[in-house]
Amino acid sequence: MNIRRLDEKTLKAAIQLKVKSWQEESAGRFDEPLDDREEYDFYRHWMQSEKAHQDRRLMLGVFDNEKLAATLFASFAEVEDDPKAFEINGIFVEKSYRGRQLSLVLIREALIFYQALNK
Repeated sequence: MNIRRLDEKTLKAAIQLKVKSWQEESAGRFDEPLDDREEYDFYRHWMQSEKAHQDRRLMLGVFDNEKLAATLFASFAEVEDDPKAFEINGIFVEKSYRGRQLSLVLIREALIFYQALNK
């Protein structure tokens, strides 16, 4: 397995995983499920607009060959929360890959990335 940043192509798989995970977690508590296309459009724009928002956004995937097993979205936290903090905007693991500590691996990678920025 390898970890790499998402691009527009792999973002589609990450959004599909997010939507599937959200539906599983919400267990029918919401009347309107997430829409793949709306989520993709939102996160594609989010991915491309970090400079306009003076942000550093990180979108990672853990891949088993070319199959996405887990994904993480992160960004700087709001300055009023903490000027040196980052936040995890989403972390999702494919059901068949759970229990392998992939979420911890992704969190570790995010910590390394944001620590290196010396914000």
